[in-house]
Amino acid sequence: MTPLLRKLGFFTAAMFCLAALASALLRPQGVPLLLAKYREMKAVDEEVRLLREKVHRKRQEVERLRVSEEERRRAIRQHLNKALPGETVIILPEGRQSQPLAPSASSEAAGQ
Repeated sequence: MTPLLRKLGFFTAAMFCLAALASALLRPQGVPLLLAKYREMKAVDEEVRLLREKVHRKRQEVERLRVSEEERRRAIRQHLNKALPGETVIILPEGRQSQPLAPSASSEAAGQ
């Protein structure tokens, strides 16, 4: 076999392999599927991170409740919506925030 024919054979085989690889990667089960799975994995990783943070905060809260009697009382009162004798509870409607009067409006109201 001549060297030129051998090089041509290797080149043809390499091109055939590259074409087969490109065909395999570019079909719907190839790279697009891998990218979709990668995005899905990143989303799940973020969800796991958020859940771990939530578990950490809950553990800290449990530890605070275990240690402090005052924290336990406060948590119980908040959970049961109870107030101690002599306490005044103000309940604001959800979604609306009270806005303080503007300085000019409050001074005008005080002057009249």
